Amino acid sequence: MSDNGERDGQQLGNYRLTQLLGRGNFADVYRGQHVHLNTQAAIKVLHGQLTENDLANFIHEARVIAHLRHPHIVQILDFGVEDSTPFLVMEYAPNGTLRQRHQQGTRLALETILPYMRQIADALQFAHDQKLIHRDIKPENILLSRNNEVLLSDFGIAIMYPTTRSRPQQNTAGTVPYMAPEQFQAHALPASDQYALAIVTYEWLCGERPFNGTLLEIAIKHSLVPPPSLRERVSSISPSVEQVILKALVKDPHQRFEHIRDFAQALEEASMVESPEHTLPLKTAAASFSTLPAQLTSLIGREREVTAVRDLLQRPDVRLVTLIGTGGIGKTRLSLEVGAELLPAFREGVYFVPLASINDETLVIPAIAHTLGLQHRYAERQQPLAEHMDYLKTFLREKQCLLLLDNFEQVVDATPDIAELLAACPRLIILVTSRAALHISGEHEFPLLPLALPDGTSPLAIHELTQYAAIALFLQRAMAIKPDF
Repeated sequence: MSDNGERDGQQLGNYRLTQLLGRGNFADVYRGQHVHLNTQAAIKVLHGQLTENDLANFIHEARVIAHLRHPHIVQILDFGVEDSTPFLVMEYAPNGTLRQRHQQGTRLALETILPYMRQIADALQFAHDQKLIHRDIKPENILLSRNNEVLLSDFGIAIMYPTTRSRPQQNTAGTVPYMAPEQFQAHALPASDQYALAIVTYEWLCGERPFNGTLLEIAIKHSLVPPPSLRERVSSISPSVEQVILKALVKDPHQRFEHIRDFAQALEEASMVESPEHTLPLKTAAASFSTLPAQLTSLIGREREVTAVRDLLQRPDVRLVTLIGTGGIGKTRLSLEVGAELLPAFREGVYFVPLASINDETLVIPAIAHTLGLQHRYAERQQPLAEHMDYLKTFLREKQCLLLLDNFEQVVDATPDIAELLAACPRLIILVTSRAALHISGEHEFPLLPLALPDGTSPLAIHELTQYAAIALFLQRAMAIKPDF
């Protein structure tokens, strides 16, 4: 038989294929008519052909799915293999899919979403209780019955794959814009269905999915980037509703709701909360994150410089500032003070990246990734630097954060990487400490001079000497070592 989907008029089992309903990556779906009973069904014809070794697995999994009987799950009526081509016979849903009912870009009222959520979550909870995971929740796989009730389709996606795919590859099954982070690591869990349903709900609420871009970019964002605030896209969405969605979208599957039914119930309860005092603080209102090391002493004698650098970094036309000075002059300490003062301005983080121990320019990007908590996600993959850079750019592209790159003079050959990062991430600001300028377009150099000392032309009293910042700093350090100095 042909494998190109042009099967109108052909017969599979007891069904004659009468109309092509849709095409997918792994199967085509036809409307079919029983040759004896004249009843209608949907026939899913897999593209791949089964070897003898795979046939037993197909039959086993098809039987499991056929016994999954629930009012909101499409019923498998029959299955078979003809000329090595596997097919499934399913209940026919005459009212199409929720994607057809609500076209992409359409915003739905919460009152419309909640009944869908109840039915989908109930079906998924039933499947999860049977130790089955859907793996591919999306509007295209949510059908509408004759009575316009939800029917969840495409359970058992593993058996929809061509026979050349291994089980680990099957475990990554899904549609990238709706896939949970763990699915990209071949670790699908019941919580993966919850994540996908949260993406669908997010899309219904604001008319767009949280992540856009190429498939690779979307996959990286699922794994690394927090979803954009729903309320920034649609201000009428309540904080309580947003919090429920964001909880179901956390990267760690163990931090989502315990069961998918809990997710649906929480959303329903949140929809009834109208006053802000009943809600928890928003995640976006949390204190900014930083990796700044704690300072045990106060900064002495650099108040003007701190103010000047801080104000410079807050100018809209400034993306890169380089503190330039000789070794030991206090560049690092000044940068840390500036970073601490700018924490409220960078809600998505102030990150200190120490480079003193690095003399290989190819390690700068991995060092930044490590500071951001990303390195563990791909360190084992031995990817080239360009791919590491892609991960970093994707993570930082929409973030408003400040990077402090300390002791850059040892890795000046990494300057083009910094320029590339700034070009790709329009909200990223970088403060560098170095003994020399980077000479990047748009760089603002800030020379740091030594602290003032007495000129030595006349003797000074102790209290007069301590008015000089250099002397005061020396006393502070000395008393830290010898308190009775």
